[in-house]
This record gives sequence, structure tokens and C-alpha cells, in this order.
Amino acid sequence: MAVSCDPAVIVAMGWDAFAEAVRAELARWGGQRGCLRVLRAIWAAAQAPGGVERERPAATERAKGR
Repeated sequence: MAVSCDPAVIVAMGWDAFAEAVRAELARWGGQRGCLRVLRAIWAAAQAPGGVERERPAATERAKGR
């Protein structure tokens, strides 16, 4: 994946680079456009201490399709 899952890396990229990396990855997967609401939520969680770690188990389950 071209977009890191590490919150520190996401924040260090800056919003514009993060959003562009996600758009490029979605295109590689055959997606046509990202959901800005979701991107903003990921960005906010990456900036909040413990924000991503708190959501990781639920996000993993959703990604597995369970």
C-alpha cells in the first residue's frame, strides 16, 4: 500500500499528500473516487493521541468483511 497506516507518517505527509496518496491507491484498486468524509475522519484520528489505536480492532474487522 502506498499510504502508510502509521498515524505519525500520515500526519507527517500533510493533508494534501495524504489525500493524493489515497486517491492514487484507490485508482490502483479500481476505485473511482474517495469519500472526503472518511478521509477527513482518518486524518483527524491520525492527529488525535490514541485516535487510531482505539479504532483499529473495529476497522480490522470491517476490512476483513466480517
